[in-house]
Amino acid sequence: ECLVLTLLNMSAIVTENLAQEKRKYFALSPKNFAA
Repeated sequence: ECLVLTLLNMSAIVTENLAQEKRKYFALSPKNFAA
């Protein structure tokens, strides 16, 4: 059970990191954001 929770936490962290990378990318590329 602890392992499952750990995996879920890691998954959430990875998802959050991806979201931050996307925001950074879109901030640098207004045209892509508008598309």
